[in-house]
Amino acid sequence: MSRIGRAPAALLLAAMICGTGPSRAAEAPPQLEYDAESVCPARTVFSELVQQRVSAASVDHVAAPPRQIEVRLLAEGSEFLGKLELVRADGSRYQREVRGPSCTEVADALAFVLALTLTAKEPAAQAAPEPSKPPEPPQPAEVPAAAMVVPPRNPEKPVEKRRSAWGYGLGLQLGARAGLTPEWALIQGAFLETRHESEGLFGFNLRAGVLRAANVEYTDLSGTTNFSWWAVRLEGCPLRLRLSKPLGLMPCAGMHIGRTTATGVPVSGMGASEGSPHTWVDALAGLRLELSVVRWLSLQAQTELLVPFTRFQFAFENPETTVYRVPAVAFGTFAAALVRFP
Repeated sequence: MSRIGRAPAALLLAAMICGTGPSRAAEAPPQLEYDAESVCPARTVFSELVQQRVSAASVDHVAAPPRQIEVRLLAEGSEFLGKLELVRADGSRYQREVRGPSCTEVADALAFVLALTLTAKEPAAQAAPEPSKPPEPPQPAEVPAAAMVVPPRNPEKPVEKRRSAWGYGLGLQLGARAGLTPEWALIQGAFLETRHESEGLFGFNLRAGVLRAANVEYTDLSGTTNFSWWAVRLEGCPLRLRLSKPLGLMPCAGMHIGRTTATGVPVSGMGASEGSPHTWVDALAGLRLELSVVRWLSLQAQTELLVPFTRFQFAFENPETTVYRVPAVAFGTFAAALVRFP
């Protein structure tokens, strides 16, 4: 559009805001009534939006200005409603309503509609109307429905990158276990862990580690027997009950695969094989209490019930005297410290 075509609409808009302007805008400046919620654009901001739309319009003439312009921006529940009403010089009215999720979008859409009405082309000259029929006033261009919703002018804030729900850790544990030997055995171990954090109950935890028991010496009337063992431990905890933000309770299940050795004075044996190591397997069900000290460190305590699948009998061979038989049920408990990363 040429500069001459844009000037009348811009001057008309100045007359709406300030009440001054040349030509017919100064003679009868249209009245702009603007009513908006506190979260909506101010009157001056809305006027700037209209000016931008008017400057971008590609027309050579400006239609007759309306006598009165009313703009209202209201909140209705989770949406905003914009109302535009024009009163033309001949008394006819033009109304338009726009809805949107934000007041800024609705104000942009109304500014677009108002700019169209101010820059609408006057209809081409027609044959002289019959005396009984007055000439029809120019009609504003219809606004496509897609143009009613205008993207926000201000760019959205960048979304903060969410930390992954997966985590890993390295831990050490110290505890005691009964069942594999006649006396409680002190155990030390190290483990690797992977976990998936969840807001609900179904965050899970998988762990693999190695355990070693200190030597246990057992003496009876038959002699003295020394027991030692080590094992690989596999464990999973499918649920996490949040007692508080840093404190959680987890039921766990798993298994051990290990090797046990027994030697004695006089010469002892396990079954028919004197002093040789034997493989054993058991299953476990435990309950773990975990306290998150900081994001990367947690302290844990666990108690567990163990069911041996292989039950050996330890005995002296000459004469054959039973020293100890692995029971059907065993118990264990330990404390651990876990360092998480990343």
